Amino acid sequence: MTEIERPKRKPQRRGPGPVQRQRSGEKRERVIRAAIECIAEEGLQRATAGRIAERSGISWGGIQHQFGDKTGILDAVLEQLLRDLRDQVEQFSTRATSIEGRVRALVDAAWNLLRDPAYQAFREVMRNHALSARVKLDSEALLQQVGVALLELCAELFPERRSSHKTLSLVSAILFATLSGMAEQQRYSVLEDSLTKRQLAILRETLERVISVEART
Repeated sequence: MTEIERPKRKPQRRGPGPVQRQRSGEKRERVIRAAIECIAEEGLQRATAGRIAERSGISWGGIQHQFGDKTGILDAVLEQLLRDLRDQVEQFSTRATSIEGRVRALVDAAWNLLRDPAYQAFREVMRNHALSARVKLDSEALLQQVGVALLELCAELFPERRSSHKTLSLVSAILFATLSGMAEQQRYSVLEDSLTKRQLAILRETLERVISVEART
């Protein structure tokens, strides 16, 4: 009798190993950083797929494999910005216990981040995305994401004010509007360090007053 042939098992495909995952993560970071630098330095229109690929040292095909298209890269840039904001706040606020210390942590962290090329790239996208038919972004949704992130950080830093959504919303709005304006101002003009320090001090005093008034009511 002829022996019945058993169906051959297909070899199981293994997922990427730790070395491959590390290399993939490194490539992803290179692409994001290249996109940030291109947009911040040259503007959104000149930050083409070819320029990003050239600057990152990764082929456009490799970039598409991870991000899909340019919009996917810009989404990743925004995600990186929000992660950096949270990391900055955590770094500055680990030892802050008083309201004054936590306000300083929030202001210093946000100020460091808003001066970063990543935020400048984000601002450039917000200004010019409507001019590019290839990049479809909802500017209102993007700003909402930043606002939500700031609001969540305020709630974490000031848990005693968690019940007052209006106060936390006011704090995050003042913080974002003031520091965004200061970052924009520094981008186009040279300001003395003493003036910048005074502006930051006034901002901290204002936020402390808003939170303290709420605490007494």
